[in-house]
Amino acid sequence: MLSESAVAGLNVATAVKRGVYTVHESLVIYDFAGILNGYGEFFLRRFDKTYPEIESFWERIWFYKGTFALLEALFGIENNDKEAFSNGIEAYM
Repeated sequence: MLSESAVAGLNVATAVKRGVYTVHESLVIYDFAGILNGYGEFFLRRFDKTYPEIESFWERIWFYKGTFALLEALFGIENNDKEAFSNGIEAYM
């Protein structure tokens, strides 16, 4: 497990020593995109004080948010779910 932690973006020495975890930034950005999608930009901008690095991530946050509908459409195709496909693809029709 320890050898796999570097691949997952975890800093094991830090995690074991202090209980603090570091995660690959693309995972954090994807989470921010989900928050943006669900709660809006005003809410997400409130994270600036506790997570100032967010300022450098905005372009990618918006990009990931833009993929959610396509992912839902793809899910619909893969799982023969017509409603998911319709919901995901409607913005592009």
